[in-house]
Amino acid sequence: RAIASRQVLWLLRATSAFVQPVGVQRLFIMRSSIVFGGLSGVLAMAHRKSAGCVGTECGSGSYDSMQPKEGLWGISAEQMGELLSIAGNDVPEEAVQNASAFLEGNSQWVFGHRGEPAACGTPLAIRVTEQPWIGMGVAEAATDAPLTFGEMKDVQVEGFWVRQTHKCSKTYQIICEEGVSKVRRTMACNGDTINHKITDIRENESFKICPGHDGKDFKVQVPMVDLIWHNDYHAAVEGCVEVGVASEHETAAFDWGNTKSMLGDARQGAQRGSVHAYARKYGGCVTYQKPSDWPARGNDFAKDFGFSLKMARWGQSKRAAWFRNEPNYTKWTKWTRFQNKIDLVKQLAVFGSFHGNRTLAFNAFAWANCGEPETMLYGPQFFRYEDVVKESQSLTQKRGYFTATMDQTEDCFMRNMVLFQSSDSPQHRQARDLYDRAGMSNMHEGEMSAVVGNATTREEGTPDGWVVTRQVAKLILEKMLGVVATEEQIDTVAKYDSVGKLCVFGNPIKSLGLLSTSEVAMIRNVTRGLVSGSRFGSKIREIIAGAEFDQLRAMAPAEDHMQHVADGTLFAGVLGTNDMTYKCIKQQFEDPTHVPMFRSDNSKYLYETMRLDGAVTSITSTMSKETTFMLEGYATKFPAGTPQQVVYATANRDPNQFANPNVFDMHRANLDDMITWNGQLKHVKNRDYSKAPRFCPGHDLSVRVAAAVCAHFTQHL
Repeated sequence: RAIASRQVLWLLRATSAFVQPVGVQRLFIMRSSIVFGGLSGVLAMAHRKSAGCVGTECGSGSYDSMQPKEGLWGISAEQMGELLSIAGNDVPEEAVQNASAFLEGNSQWVFGHRGEPAACGTPLAIRVTEQPWIGMGVAEAATDAPLTFGEMKDVQVEGFWVRQTHKCSKTYQIICEEGVSKVRRTMACNGDTINHKITDIRENESFKICPGHDGKDFKVQVPMVDLIWHNDYHAAVEGCVEVGVASEHETAAFDWGNTKSMLGDARQGAQRGSVHAYARKYGGCVTYQKPSDWPARGNDFAKDFGFSLKMARWGQSKRAAWFRNEPNYTKWTKWTRFQNKIDLVKQLAVFGSFHGNRTLAFNAFAWANCGEPETMLYGPQFFRYEDVVKESQSLTQKRGYFTATMDQTEDCFMRNMVLFQSSDSPQHRQARDLYDRAGMSNMHEGEMSAVVGNATTREEGTPDGWVVTRQVAKLILEKMLGVVATEEQIDTVAKYDSVGKLCVFGNPIKSLGLLSTSEVAMIRNVTRGLVSGSRFGSKIREIIAGAEFDQLRAMAPAEDHMQHVADGTLFAGVLGTNDMTYKCIKQQFEDPTHVPMFRSDNSKYLYETMRLDGAVTSITSTMSKETTFMLEGYATKFPAGTPQQVVYATANRDPNQFANPNVFDMHRANLDDMITWNGQLKHVKNRDYSKAPRFCPGHDLSVRVAAAVCAHFTQHL
């Protein structure tokens, strides 16, 4: 009907163009549109009336069940007469709009391509789609009892033309009738059952309900596996629910032949494990059927992130193809590497659409590929807690001159800095020993200067970020280096919080002209001077002369370590601590319930803040040997030395490790399992090199400084 109306309208436009002036053309076309469009809308409303459809649940698969079998377009002679009489009257504008939305958005039936009815016992897939959090279950139509798979309650339904409102509910069931799998939906209003509508389930088709599009409250009633973290599905349906014949891909993922005979929790547990293993083997969501499904998954995030994630998904798919053709990025053509740099700019735009929040962006990347590895810029990134914790504990973790999987630049960090040395190298071990003996192991102890600055009230709003950053920089310099910096020096160091952030993107961001190398150089030089003239710098010169530091001296002379410490002070000390501090302040200004939580135990409060949204969201290690990653359905072999991104931000929200991972709970029993400060918190606090070989030596100091500055600026709340 919609296609026919558009064809007629096109013909009218074409005809009128030859016979009428422009002004008359417009009037003629408009009146014709009203006639044909209005008739289509009236017919659609008649179908809706006969079916008892609610909202956007009359999707592609439900069209057949709505359609009576007699008369023109399935409408009886009596109904047609009623419609023709109504068409002569004024139609409410709202009714026309509803009919138009229904016609354009829900009538997706393609005639001539209908599959055969599915026999009872055929594996059926129940899918939650078109939303970020997706789930799936596999069931069958049994001969003995219907399977209720969904329910909508308290739905407000308006009458056809009469302005009446009914309080209704709908129940959706899978049934076996006459040897065919079918969907039955029952509508009840004001306690009375209104009707039953039954639809055959056919090959290559889906019965689709989209209650979330209209904000309806739809509950899935059968056990489902969430396809992202492989737990029981329990998220609200904000998109659509589909029922259709399960593909071979889906039945294999659920190991249907082995799990169908199990009952209750045993079956659900077996299906979860099977889906997890299959997704890992396949490299993506088990619902993906073809290569275009990977980037298309970005469409499910349009409501939350607009076009951005869709753009990111296309970029990831493009890089996956490049890696399949040539896994060693250093052998890419100049054109490919240039395209990858342009993709970096797009990635920055994507982060901007997530309000600049890397945690939100990384989690969206994980959700979009069902928790399986995806591409970053010059290597893969992985998300699950089990993989991330294994890498963080590795005593042989390999490193290269990379951050964010990109090659670094001497404009930001020296190549021989300890950050880029492998965990099992003598240089790394000797550097950590040197820094501990020079004072990093106890720099948090002793007196600390008072925090100054205007502490605002809730009515005055959150304190100025620059004022907070200056206090953090002052205390970090004081406690770490033992220096009392001038106001000018504090201003210079604090400026790194805005200028130095892009250093994480290294040489590619520099080559694009987006890194202010002159400002970064000025800040680094000032900080190096502070380190060199400090007691900490003097101790490094003294201790490194010992025989036990021979290989460290060969790699980096004492003066290089002045710059190493300066860069660590800026990037981890100032940037990281300031990030934690400002989040602590902002949360309390935005939510009064956070104030007593912080004051009851500021350390736990800061830890939970960092679990939910850490200052360090990921780190870059390198592959110790040739490693195969499943990227978008293809096994891709990466050579040893390829950079890989280890994502803390997603591991800390993995529901397999943390119950209610998106809820702030500073008293959670396993808080110490969180991965931040470069290791599991329990091992970082114990300074355990055997379980967290790369733990942040400034952990204790950063927590103390953040707690003091946060307490000062929230004292009036």
